[in-house]
Amino acid sequence: MVKFFTEDNWSFTQINKQSSLRLAFKGENEKCDCYAIAREKEKQFIFLSVCPIKVPKTKRRAVGEFLLRVNCEGVIGSFELDFDDGEIRHKTSIEVQKNSLDSQTIKSLAYTSVMMMDRYLPGIELVIAGLMSPGEAIVEIKLWITIIVTRLPPAIAYFTRFAIANFVGCARHLNDESKFSSLRCDRILSAVQLNPTIN
Repeated sequence: MVKFFTEDNWSFTQINKQSSLRLAFKGENEKCDCYAIAREKEKQFIFLSVCPIKVPKTKRRAVGEFLLRVNCEGVIGSFELDFDDGEIRHKTSIEVQKNSLDSQTIKSLAYTSVMMMDRYLPGIELVIAGLMSPGEAIVEIKLWITIIVTRLPPAIAYFTRFAIANFVGCARHLNDESKFSSLRCDRILSAVQLNPTIN
């Protein structure tokens, strides 16, 4: 475990000799603390990414709903919310079947966790600020991911992001959120295709 994070140029400190590491990761949106934990007796490896902001007590139910919506679509790992202190973590883990944990497995679990935290942090902030409902924030993040995946030029991406912001309020008037998402995405992409000379 120590060998992988050293070779992969992570900044970390050891806790309890080599059984646990405290690490730091700087994403596109924010820096977060992480923990790599080797439970030798249980033959388990756990990686935690801790959200840099804590959820105010009055917002924990709404943020909890947002995280549950994210978890329903996730494949590896899950978000957790401590309703007592407002801490959010994303956890990935595995039971080690062999005598040692290979570097590729550690890399997959670590980067999945930090990328999930970085990807959904803006949605968490939107819900905490009261700017969007949990459902609206999910739609917003999905559409922004679509922009990134399609690799639009910066100027067109800016125009598209502006269009997304203007469409967000429409979600409150539609009952079928998935239908709203597809409709809005189609309109945005059509608008971009109709304006190829934007610069």
